[in-house]
Amino acid sequence: SDSIWGTTGQSEWYVLSNNVDCSKSIRVNGNVSLILRDGFTLRAADGINVPEGSSLTVYVQSGGSGKLSAVASTNGTAGIGGRSGEKGGSVKICGGTITASGAAGGAGIGGGANAEGGNVTVLGGSVCVIAGSGANAIGGGSGKPAIAATNGSAPVYPVALNLSAVVGNNAVVND
Repeated sequence: SDSIWGTTGQSEWYVLSNNVDCSKSIRVNGNVSLILRDGFTLRAADGINVPEGSSLTVYVQSGGSGKLSAVASTNGTAGIGGRSGEKGGSVKICGGTITASGAAGGAGIGGGANAEGGNVTVLGGSVCVIAGSGANAIGGGSGKPAIAATNGSAPVYPVALNLSAVVGNNAVVND
């Protein structure tokens, strides 16, 4: 079963104060804010499930050295976002070193296979997003459109594992 963070309809805060390796999916319910403390890493071995109606905001301590790695291993699952057939919720990244990789059919950040992505905002940090086969790095899973990362000034490095449509040169990362 999933590791559950948050409560539907509520806002909750989590602080990463040591290295954490989570062997299962982390499921976000409600509005979750995560602070990555300097020098620590969160590794989610089956991604972070942020379904439509939920949100994840990632902050980093002032030194900026906190890390998050969300690598989906279940086919159809986004690295950060929806599962197969499930739209992604809202994801906001305010800092840290973030890696999000979708499994086959899942977006790096966004929707699961055959589902659209939610709002994605990158305001800071370094973000590397890897699409699962047939999906977008940021946006929809396989069969759905890409979206642009908006309202941020941080570099976003989308990578595709195949030649499907990917947010790349079309990514919008603004001040």
